[in-house]
Amino acid sequence: MFDLKNRVVAITGASSGLGVQMAKGFAAQGADLVIMARMERLEAFAEEIRAMGVKCLPVKCDVTDSAQVDAAAKAAEEAAVEAPAKRSSKMIDIEADDK
Repeated sequence: MFDLKNRVVAITGASSGLGVQMAKGFAAQGADLVIMARMERLEAFAEEIRAMGVKCLPVKCDVTDSAQVDAAAKAAEEAAVEAPAKRSSKMIDIEADDK
């Protein structure tokens, strides 16, 4: 359909339903992803996305909390500019970091 290689897509609500389907669709087109949700199963889904040959950063984040959204955006930006060898594939838990 179209090529999204070298593009990054941020998806909220990525632990179920439409968010999961959107993430799979963007990954199938070659986009790297930042997936965000409140659910713990985000890391397992990130592994599934990575198996499609793209990068995926899972961020536990409640989008109704603007501080968490800001922190998630900062984490995604920092992950994008780090040297590839230093990138972590571990889930970032914004809520826990704020406490």
